[in-house]
Amino acid sequence: MTNAGHFLQIAGPGVPLTDTQWARIEPLVPDPTPRRGGCWRDHREVLDATAFKFQTGTQ
Repeated sequence: MTNAGHFLQIAGPGVPLTDTQWARIEPLVPDPTPRRGGCWRDHREVLDATAFKFQTGTQ
């Protein structure tokens, strides 16, 4: 089983990322400080929403 599969089993529909999961993912996402344009959304919030949509099949 891959880490991605492990992540998807733990973070189910309506279940946000745990602090431990986020600690492993956070170093991989870009710096949240905007360089130009508007403010970025919180990366953790976006990943939670993406996992929810992927698992439930919503569009």
